[in-house]
Amino acid sequence: MAIRKASGRRSSPATEKPQSTKLARGPIERLFGLFRPNAGPKPLVLLGAGASVRSGIPTSEQLVDRAAKWAYCEAHGLYQDDPNVVRSDWLRWLHDHAWYRQEGPVADNYSAVVEHLLQPRQARKDFFLRVIKPGVPASSGYNRLLRLVDEGFIDTILTTNFDTVFLDLCSSNNRPHHIDVIRTPADYTLLSTSPRYPQYVFLHGTVEHYTDRNMTTEVQALDVSIAQRLTPLLRDRPLIVIGYRGAEPSIMRHLFLNTVDTTERFRQGLYWCSRNGDDNAMHPLVGELNSAISTNFLIIGIEGFDELMELLSERCGSRPDVPTPTASKGRQSAEGLPFDMSPVPASLDEIDWARVQTVLVTYCKTMSSALPPHVGRPWLLEKMCEFDLASKDGDSVVVTTAGYLLFAKSPQQRIGAAGVTIRV
Repeated sequence: MAIRKASGRRSSPATEKPQSTKLARGPIERLFGLFRPNAGPKPLVLLGAGASVRSGIPTSEQLVDRAAKWAYCEAHGLYQDDPNVVRSDWLRWLHDHAWYRQEGPVADNYSAVVEHLLQPRQARKDFFLRVIKPGVPASSGYNRLLRLVDEGFIDTILTTNFDTVFLDLCSSNNRPHHIDVIRTPADYTLLSTSPRYPQYVFLHGTVEHYTDRNMTTEVQALDVSIAQRLTPLLRDRPLIVIGYRGAEPSIMRHLFLNTVDTTERFRQGLYWCSRNGDDNAMHPLVGELNSAISTNFLIIGIEGFDELMELLSERCGSRPDVPTPTASKGRQSAEGLPFDMSPVPASLDEIDWARVQTVLVTYCKTMSSALPPHVGRPWLLEKMCEFDLASKDGDSVVVTTAGYLLFAKSPQQRIGAAGVTIRV
């Protein structure tokens, strides 16, 4: 996709620097400082395609290749995944299109390829549903990001991606307890400058709610409503950009350059993470943004998204004042355990072991957890301990309140609230 500089844009002395101006750099410790106790407002995180590469999500360049092959096969009556179709077949065909720009990075053709080759609109949605598959395994970086969100270090994530890798990870781990997901205009009211719950914002929507936010005309600007709601966050919080190339005018111009004045030149700082700090990998719009906000823009050299999250997780893990979330925030026992994990002074004979076996075997089959050749009492006790339905006390096993409520033959015998009497 060809990117043209907008003409007539009002400039100030800070924006008149030549495009070749050296980008300001900072050590990675500058990022760590944003997460120190009492360091100030929590930083926002913007994730681009580079964050999801190791989770199996294709980059813009890879999507160009896959879309070209897909369209070539469609045009020639072939199956989209025909293994006999090789790169040399569709590349020559792609270059024959007048709108395709052979000079510059392949990724710059992304929007044009989507617009011209994936037609009609339903074909575009079908393509993205095929190549951006939900349920792919999350990389170590996403696992560490989950911990940072769950423990309150990060409460707002913006993403230009379509994938749901992070949300799938949250769901499979059942944490954080709740997360506000902003996918469509109907969700914009959830977006807050002081969120009660972590918030995850899809700047271009999700593939399930495909709205052509990939086409040349559509990547020029964001929805006005979401841009307006994000402006106070960009003004009052530091922004960390990870895995994003900076090629979309909708983000670089509409969300960033057009809000330079209202965000007071990103007064809390904009920290642009770049693999090894390579200037050549920067899109020209990044240099333009650097010139516009001057000293508030800083390039941070990183090895990659996963490596950065690992370092950040280690640094945050050393903070002494971070509370560790417990499995339950209900009533506490005298030993400091949650009520459902507290031991019950009951004999194992009070347990309905047939029900224990039925429930645990069904659960393990559903969760694809391995079952032993023979399901016996030792295995059942081991699983009950694993799931906090029982706990070990020396060489013996004691049932917890949760286990007793689930599996006792007469749970009200020891837990009065387990029984309900109705009189009419």
